[in-house]
Amino acid sequence: MQRTDRSGCEATARRVLPVEETRIYVAGVAKAANAERPPRDAVASTFRRKFSCFGGPLPEILKLEFGADDILYTVMEEVKLPPPWYKGRVVVMRDAAHAACPFWAQGGAMGIEDAVVLAMEVEARDDADAAIAAWFERRYERASFVQRGSFETGRRLTLDEESDEPEILVETNGFFEILDAV
Repeated sequence: MQRTDRSGCEATARRVLPVEETRIYVAGVAKAANAERPPRDAVASTFRRKFSCFGGPLPEILKLEFGADDILYTVMEEVKLPPPWYKGRVVVMRDAAHAACPFWAQGGAMGIEDAVVLAMEVEARDDADAAIAAWFERRYERASFVQRGSFETGRRLTLDEESDEPEILVETNGFFEILDAV
């Protein structure tokens, strides 16, 4: 999708995907000061304003009737729990330990991996404490790799084409999805 006018553009990455005959999915990344969320009654107008600089199908989509109930707005945040992710036999996993920004779409998969690897380590050892420690050793580098890769992908997607510098930091982006726009 090409931008029609770069002046005042507050958004970068965006995707428009048909989901059903009467439903589309629009996702985008927009600048958000201090990770603030707009008031609920301003979400639709905020989306329209931030994405008004794009061409392609977006201008027609922005004319559609939709309101706050049709849009999911969330701030992208990473969770990087300091190691270790366990104390005794209490384990913290999934997004509570290592949530990544969504550019690699690995959140669910990482949670499943955490559970499967923990089950494998518990099954392979008689000592639960050793199993948990082995689980952490296997998961920490993998989760860190996914976080770094997803962040870097997001950083590259949101580069300002004129300056080659990121317009935004992923931790302070606003992420919009139109759930039912047509």
